[in-house]
Amino acid sequence: MITRIASNEIINSVREEFAAASDPLLIESGKRYFREEVTLYGIRSAVVSKISSKHFRRLPDKRKAVVFPLCEELWKSGYLEESFTACNWSYSVRKQYDQGDFS
Repeated sequence: MITRIASNEIINSVREEFAAASDPLLIESGKRYFREEVTLYGIRSAVVSKISSKHFRRLPDKRKAVVFPLCEELWKSGYLEESFTACNWSYSVRKQYDQGDFS
């Protein structure tokens, strides 16, 4: 199983890469696009997908029991791009879902 340190390292790497790819113009554009208040890095969705896929491949253990807590951590941040990453990662393990995963 992936250790807490390794999972924190992967999450931190995702966040660092998002911060490095951030575009202030896209942040402003995104804030005008959404009616509700959003927190953005300001990254195009294709770039978000590329970054999230790269870091998903780094996970040594891709069981849902490992991936779901990482997704929860990404969701908690409130950043739109991190929520996209959580959705992409949870979708990647969809074949592991069972009835107990849904309330």
